[in-house]
Amino acid sequence: MRVIALPGEKGGIGKTTTTVNLGAALVEMGRRVLLLDTDPQASCSRSVGVVVSDPARSLYAALSGQASLTDLIVKSPTCDIFVVPAHRRLATIGVEITVHPDTRLRKALSALSQDAYDYVLIDCPPRLDLLPINAITAAGELLIPLTLEVLPTHTLPTLMRTINEVRTFGDNPGLRVLGIVPCMTTRGRTRLEREIRRVLPQLVDLPVYSGIRKAEVIRQAPGRRLPVILHAPRHPAAEDYRRLAREVDWGLESARAWEQQRGQHSGSLAPVSSSKAQPGLPGSDLAEASPEPGAVPAVHPRAVTTIEIGAMAG
Repeated sequence: MRVIALPGEKGGIGKTTTTVNLGAALVEMGRRVLLLDTDPQASCSRSVGVVVSDPARSLYAALSGQASLTDLIVKSPTCDIFVVPAHRRLATIGVEITVHPDTRLRKALSALSQDAYDYVLIDCPPRLDLLPINAITAAGELLIPLTLEVLPTHTLPTLMRTINEVRTFGDNPGLRVLGIVPCMTTRGRTRLEREIRRVLPQLVDLPVYSGIRKAEVIRQAPGRRLPVILHAPRHPAAEDYRRLAREVDWGLESARAWEQQRGQHSGSLAPVSSSKAQPGLPGSDLAEASPEPGAVPAVHPRAVTTIEIGAMAG
């Protein structure tokens, strides 16, 4: 079971969107995925149709010691993703717990069987206080979403210092940073994006994953309580997340070698239809399907479905 946190000090850089859509793309590949929502705003939970009205049914209960994490897992009503939802009460968790506050999530995750899920993806709030520190401490790997803009880029050195401190003082020396995921990129890459890509290696020595383009369908999908690969499965933005999932699951080198091989055979990197993609390893026979010119992306029939989780009975 791979536990991957997606931290970031800046808001609006694509952390929640990447968590949800990477998870959905991994599910499409046949992987079992659990999302942990550590943000009191609960955007990750809402994006897959899960809303919690009682903190006792949320991640808050696991961090405060009121419930086992396994008892808080909910299946999304709109896709085959499981989630431990957030609640706004998480905003006060830092003043409510005093004993081992930064390792509570790691302790909660120990209740999960190692073969229960292939991936646990942890969505983090846009800061570097107790909740994201818990996520980084609990994770084995980190993936850093980033918009290629000046202010988000300036937060990278602080984030890397925090990660190194968790390695040293959080008893997590094996913590790996997989790399940076550029989000909301423009198709032709602006001069600013090109310049930031040029200076990134001077700020952090990390791999850069394939970018996620800026697209209206990505903004629409949470309103439908769906990942974009279900909201608009044939849109190029959906293929961006499929490509990212392959890079995370197979490793960057294997995934890019497969992309190159596929491009040589097809002449282009056409999006993979969600109904055709099959689980497998590099070299698998994944069917390809290009969207028809001018076609309107299909809307998933289970859209705009939400689970309302109220107070516990009893």
